Amino acid sequence: MKRITTSFLLLFIPFIVFTQSQRPITFDDMIAMERISDLQISPDGATIAFVVTTLNKNENTSNSNIFLVP
Repeated sequence: MKRITTSFLLLFIPFIVFTQSQRPITFDDMIAMERISDLQISPDGATIAFVVTTLNKNENTSNSNIFLVP
C-alpha cells in the first residue's frame, strides 16, 4: 500500500507545483497537461497500470500510452 501511495503522489507532484503559479490557468495550460486515468492494480499487487493521455491542440489529436509501475 505504501508503494501505491508513493507512486500516486509522484504522479501529482508536477501538478502541485504547477498550481502554485501566480496566474490563473488558461485553456492552453489545460491542453498542455497530461491526463492520468484508468489506474489498475494487478491481482498480485506487484504492479500498477495507468493510462497517460496527451493532447495536441494544433493537430486536434490525442495520444494515450499505458504505463506499468512496480
